[in-house]
Amino acid sequence: MVAASLIPGWFFEVLDILNEIDDQAVKSRVRCSASIFTRYHDAKDLPANFIAIGDSIMKLNPIFGHGCTQAVLGVAALDSTLRKACCTEVGSKAPPFLPANFSRDFFAAQRTKIEPIWDTTKIVDYGLPTTVPIPGESLSSGALIRWYQRRFQLLVFTDKDACSAIWHVRSFLAPQIDTIQPSLVLKVLWIAITHPNL
Repeated sequence: MVAASLIPGWFFEVLDILNEIDDQAVKSRVRCSASIFTRYHDAKDLPANFIAIGDSIMKLNPIFGHGCTQAVLGVAALDSTLRKACCTEVGSKAPPFLPANFSRDFFAAQRTKIEPIWDTTKIVDYGLPTTVPIPGESLSSGALIRWYQRRFQLLVFTDKDACSAIWHVRSFLAPQIDTIQPSLVLKVLWIAITHPNL
């Protein structure tokens, strides 16, 4: 991977300044609470005007930094659900209303947007021995995907297509399936053959 421009000199000056005070830095060991995903999309008889967005529906390991993204995806689901709802017509004197299935439709729309975040972060977390798995699952869940991801990340440094795919997927601009295009899978397998100890 090649940078479009050189790293500015001030960046290294900041690193030098930080290095000088490294011995004064205070480090704290912080324990993260468990990740949660409240599956409102499976709930029955929710009030039509009930929604939940962001951390109120899903709380993830903060190392991934998906909090704002997840909230924005919830807002996008709310926007699309409101636009599809049978509200009053433009110019009508009748008060606006929400259909009885509004909450259910919202949570279904939100699920398609945020459930992949849950699945992906859980797979990565399960690669850490300190993770306590969900009852009925084990830390070996997702091992093949983690194996593929490690080799794919190596490929990103030398392959423009892989670099583009991972950037688009991690920026939520493309579906995760873009990282398993046949040509990329073959390249990952080649890395596995030529570098078996990685």
